[in-house]
Amino acid sequence: MAKMTLTQALVELKKLDTQIKRSTAQQFIGYVTGSGIWEKPSDRRYTDKDQAGKAYKAALDQVNSYIDRRAKIKSAVVHANAVTTVKIGEVSMTIAEAIERKNSISIQQELLKTLTKQHADVVNKVTNADHQMNAEISQLRETMTNTGKLDDNKLKQGSEDIMNKQKTVLVDPNNLAVLIEKLTSEIEDFQSNVDVALSVANATTEIDV
Repeated sequence: MAKMTLTQALVELKKLDTQIKRSTAQQFIGYVTGSGIWEKPSDRRYTDKDQAGKAYKAALDQVNSYIDRRAKIKSAVVHANAVTTVKIGEVSMTIAEAIERKNSISIQQELLKTLTKQHADVVNKVTNADHQMNAEISQLRETMTNTGKLDDNKLKQGSEDIMNKQKTVLVDPNNLAVLIEKLTSEIEDFQSNVDVALSVANATTEIDV
């Protein structure tokens, strides 16, 4: 076994993927026509059946060696990612968890976008409704004053009637303003630190292959 860092392992995995793709395009079987001095392999690169057979076997052996090497390295990387801890901002997690969150952070971003829009829309509607209600109460007072019929009791009753019919109350059991701020901070903190944390971990964590 030999030691290598996760960074080196990831580079070799990429190289192996290219080698596997290229080597699987080779010829692994053929045929010959005729016998003796008349023997002609289907692949003109070879002079006889034995030479062709050895080449086909070597080609498949090469592919399998690449696949086996890739499997060993990949298994070691997966294990290291599952047990190696990194600290991203103020949160500790395994490399695997950090990679998964990095790949799926768009889910949280979409949620944040929805929460922010809904919060702004609803708060705006509640604010406008309150303005409309207060404007009607002011209009009631103005009407009573202009007609010389201002009566505190009637104004109070009329105002209460308007409020009972139009008072708009925010229904926010999730306390979205606080949640939005918290989620925004978490996403920004993760995104600004994850790449550096993973790079350091990959460069310092060693595996045996």
